[in-house]
Amino acid sequence: MRLAVVCALYFGAAKAGLALAFANQSVTSIWPPTGLALAAVFLWGYRMWPAVAAGALLANITTAGPLGSDAAIAAGNTLEALVGVFLLRRVAGFQPSLERVRDVVSLVFYAGLLSTVISATVGVTSLWTAGLVPAGQVLATWRVWWLGDMGGDLVVAPALLIFASRPALERRSWIRVEAAALAAVLIGGTVIAFSNRVSFAYVVIPILLCVALRFRQPGTALAGLIVSAVAVWMTAHGKGPFIGGSSDAELLRAQLFVAVATVTALVASALTTERRRAEGRLRVLADHDAVTGVFNRRRFTEELERWIAYSRRYGGQGALLIIDVDHFKAINDTFGHAIGDQALARVGALLRERIRHTDIVGRLGGDEFAVLLPRADQQQAAALAAALLDKLRRQGAVTGLARSMRITISIGIAHFGPGLALDPLHVLRNADLAMYHAKDAGRDRVRADPSTDRPTRTPTLGLN
Repeated sequence: MRLAVVCALYFGAAKAGLALAFANQSVTSIWPPTGLALAAVFLWGYRMWPAVAAGALLANITTAGPLGSDAAIAAGNTLEALVGVFLLRRVAGFQPSLERVRDVVSLVFYAGLLSTVISATVGVTSLWTAGLVPAGQVLATWRVWWLGDMGGDLVVAPALLIFASRPALERRSWIRVEAAALAAVLIGGTVIAFSNRVSFAYVVIPILLCVALRFRQPGTALAGLIVSAVAVWMTAHGKGPFIGGSSDAELLRAQLFVAVATVTALVASALTTERRRAEGRLRVLADHDAVTGVFNRRRFTEELERWIAYSRRYGGQGALLIIDVDHFKAINDTFGHAIGDQALARVGALLRERIRHTDIVGRLGGDEFAVLLPRADQQQAAALAAALLDKLRRQGAVTGLARSMRITISIGIAHFGPGLALDPLHVLRNADLAMYHAKDAGRDRVRADPSTDRPTRTPTLGLN
């Protein structure tokens, strides 16, 4: 099914491109099948080559030239796609989402510049040997063929590759209205730019850059196709700033302008994506502990202060658990600090697995963790603490040097809310003292701050 679809699409795109061939009916400056073939082989594998070869052969047989020349042209078109994909995959480490600048540069260099040389060279040579291209026109014909194929790789292929990677646009209000407004401005600006001989074409570039910044790779690829369609149609009808000279030269200049503008916008969208990812990584580093992946002390304290302020203003209570790993120094002394870090990471992971998605885990430093339970009463906090103890007993263990040691924790509970502590430092101190009471009682157990102990709590849930 895929072979049939690719073959049919290649044939249709090829006939559409050949309809704009003027100096030689087998050579055109508009050749979208190149981008289609590159995307199909990259996405579906090298086994797509028969579809590319069949589509190219059918397109050339129904045009002109002897069978041998048509077969050679089809072989060149097929080899062009295969080599382009090979270079992108094996040499460039290409990702079809085009979210990195290096991917855009790789597409331009390996696919747009290098692989297209194969098709142009093989095709023009076969036409020359068949007597369809005069010796004095070989270089000019080769240039039109090469640049036409390059335009297909730089305008058509990005759209197919990007949308096949299933991009996800950020959710924001009025995004559809904004997209419709930008599309109208883009189409209107392109039509105006290509309606007269005055060089207004560069007005399109700022619009493409705006699309790139707001809608990143998907919007840029779609916008490039829209601009290309308008530019080619109007240039083919004798309008626009690129009119002058042969019809092939006019279309070639228009297509090259669109390709350069599209690549510029793709680079801008890739830079925007890379910057946002870098900012995200910096935020993670600033807010999270490097060893365990949970919130660090600063960020956890901010969350505690925020929830206590919320409780002070709107009412409701919450709980804070201070958790300390028992005998952690013995783990470091026995297995080394690397295994000790793995043990801390294991504890952090088990804590995240057991808590609710609304709860917050942080590492206060060393072997001490904290869990914030917004809107949790004393029974809920005690039940969760008991569950954490049980989970660590069953799944918490560290192994190294052919030895194994069980990980246990001591937990202290403090509560905050109206009628209770409403100062973050006070709450932290109460939970810390309760945790040390648990250690004094023999470790591997839970103790609650006695100042907030109420007789309504179920003792079996709060104490070991």
